[in-house]
Amino acid sequence: MVRSFALVYLFANTNAAFDEMFLASNAACTKRVYPDTSPTNFTQLRCPEYSNLNFTKYQVKRTQDVIPITFMPRDPDWKEGPLKGMILNYDNFTSPTVIAVHGHRSCMIYPDVMIAALMIYTAGYNVVMLDLRNHGTSPGYSTQSPYITFGSKEHLDVLGLVDYLFKNYPTRFNSTVKPKLGIYGASMGGGTASIAFSKETNITAAYIDSGVCDLFAILQYNTAKVLAVPFGFVISGACAIGQSKSKYGCPNPEFPESPLKNIKAAYVVFF
Repeated sequence: MVRSFALVYLFANTNAAFDEMFLASNAACTKRVYPDTSPTNFTQLRCPEYSNLNFTKYQVKRTQDVIPITFMPRDPDWKEGPLKGMILNYDNFTSPTVIAVHGHRSCMIYPDVMIAALMIYTAGYNVVMLDLRNHGTSPGYSTQSPYITFGSKEHLDVLGLVDYLFKNYPTRFNSTVKPKLGIYGASMGGGTASIAFSKETNITAAYIDSGVCDLFAILQYNTAKVLAVPFGFVISGACAIGQSKSKYGCPNPEFPESPLKNIKAAYVVFF
């Protein structure tokens, strides 16, 4: 009886742990960010955790320079419809362009990524932002199992955004002239950006801020600290739960660490 109770208790905790780690959420974009927050309306009042700083100088000055876009991920299995994004148009892609990727339970208007994007924009770059699947205004959260994979699927969203740029701006992005295209990502967005960077040779520079590198090492460390049980047992249980709750199951343990080993580029910054 005690053993059975312990197994049920452990299963319940593993189930809760799986949801805590992998369940997507739009709460950050509906509760902590005002609905009218945008690149043209972004001040210290809209960002209470940075109340001692004033971001007015980083705002996009003209509303017509914030261009909403929709695009499909480079994922043949994706059936949920177009993802959402936006272009912060500095000079019609004459200057280099940076893709900005948000993190887990975040979105493209969330302060952590918006601050970085607007600073990059103000420095003279065109910026392209997106809501990853199951996040923000992009579909998936309510129509399929709302779980994330820390980049092993989400990087296909970024690659779809690259395809969008090549298709819709062929004079600036084409195969004959190497485009000046970089990528920025933080947290899960950093891991996602790392995988996309390793797979897309047209992205020629990357800045990765606190990116997830070895997801299973993180899980192993936290499992030992919180549950004090063998990692293999818990991760097997979590994967079994994942297979039943999410069509993605467990994240691919090779992502994003393995692709990083294959990167051969002169402009990579990890922070």
